[in-house]
Amino acid sequence: MAALTLADARTTVRTDILQDPSLRVWLTNDPIDRYIKMGYGRFCEATHLLWDRQVFDDVAQQALYPLPATFLEMDRLEWDGKRIDPLSAADLMLWDPNFQTREGEVMNYVIGQAEGPLSLRKIRVPAVTSVNKCFLEFFRCGDALTGPSSAFMIPARWVEVVCWFAAARCYQMDGPGQSLALGKAWMDRFTAATNRALVGMIGESAANPIIMGEGSYKAGRRPAGPVWPDGYPKVNY
Repeated sequence: MAALTLADARTTVRTDILQDPSLRVWLTNDPIDRYIKMGYGRFCEATHLLWDRQVFDDVAQQALYPLPATFLEMDRLEWDGKRIDPLSAADLMLWDPNFQTREGEVMNYVIGQAEGPLSLRKIRVPAVTSVNKCFLEFFRCGDALTGPSSAFMIPARWVEVVCWFAAARCYQMDGPGQSLALGKAWMDRFTAATNRALVGMIGESAANPIIMGEGSYKAGRRPAGPVWPDGYPKVNY
């Protein structure tokens, strides 16, 4: 099934949800599109439905690396097959006051603090350039909906939820057909469905791991780890 587009979502909001004829006539496509895009962003941010893995290779003598434009939240940094843990700038100053310039094997990273919201500092500074050695795994937003034919990266059932957010905001606008009660009802429905999606992702992502960075635009997270065989009690070591 082809992915739904911005035009599809706009039709859903205008035709299937907004019941007042005066509201349909009065509203132009611009506010509907704006609220669809806003709801899409909020849904992805709240549910962590989209996950990505990208090469984040070292560049010799370079400490700071810009994060992807679609970055929402860090999952993990992998370097030479090992998970790299984050540290705060304050902790790093206590551990090594020269961490900003000291070269060597990457041991930690700092993100979203003094370095800015969309950059990552590798600790220590890579001494040599590497290829396919470092990988960034993160939760992401969908690609920008730049035109009517732009496709969503989430399943159709969740696009409908995004339309509920747009409908709520449309009903809240000043003008003919405004209904704060309907706006609240549709927003409550959006919030409840978003919470259900968040809970469902815990099991769904483990059962169907999909790496989006390898060309698949579907919901997923990093593949689950080893599991205990059926009939054996889990033991924590």
